[in-house]
Amino acid sequence: MEFKAHPRTIRDALTLPRRYVIPRFQREYSWEAEELEELWDDLLDSIKIENNMLVASEYFIGSLVLVGDDDDTRNIDRQVVDGQQRLMTFTVAFSVLSQLFKKIEEEKLSEIVHNYIIGEDENGKAYTKVVSETPKPFFQYRIQRKDIDFTQLPKTKEEERILAAYVFFENKLEQKNILKELAARFPGQELSYGDALKLFRDHGITNYKIYKDDGYSGTNFKRPGFQEMLAGIEAGIIGTVIVKDMSRFGRNYLEVGLYTELHLTRAQTAYRI
Repeated sequence: MEFKAHPRTIRDALTLPRRYVIPRFQREYSWEAEELEELWDDLLDSIKIENNMLVASEYFIGSLVLVGDDDDTRNIDRQVVDGQQRLMTFTVAFSVLSQLFKKIEEEKLSEIVHNYIIGEDENGKAYTKVVSETPKPFFQYRIQRKDIDFTQLPKTKEEERILAAYVFFENKLEQKNILKELAARFPGQELSYGDALKLFRDHGITNYKIYKDDGYSGTNFKRPGFQEMLAGIEAGIIGTVIVKDMSRFGRNYLEVGLYTELHLTRAQTAYRI
């Protein structure tokens, strides 16, 4: 029995050769102004002054629970059990960043950021990093495409929320607004607009820990490694939990549901991202 718990930022997650598949049973995109403002405040709070320079400190994305063998490099698909709202929100944010870098003629930076949205497999074939088993053409054409189709209009409440999230980040990252906000928080710190955009691109951490329970049955939820992992989740030091499949989490599916709903949802609320 082996669990892999990775404290990881969303940038790390989207840099990996992974396709995050949102199952049909997951709820539609639901974030509105309150959640977006809270995320924005968290991002600003993670900016620190080091050596008289503004830098993005370590920033955890909250619980991201995936199903798939993380050692399997041939199959890039990972089913998203928890965390789809954040994955979609950050995809929207990176789409805005990519467009803004292009606007200030930083084409290379625009391309680099867009690689967090569209990746390439080992054969050079492009794939979207976040996909849904329920077709979302508006999300694909209005958010994920490098050359965005701005003629696409929302037709559902979910699509209206997706567009509202795009407009939210577009407004927050507009040159006058972001430089004014950073100047208010960090008086005396001079920053170009390009560097300000890079600041919101550069949240990263890569350390991880493997929790093992060799010799213990999956029906036993008192396994020492499992309990240590839960303690890390409750303490807010684990941002991502990856298991090969849900049977590796536990053999009693009622208890598995209890743990994923109770502990992981509570953890998400604790650092609210």
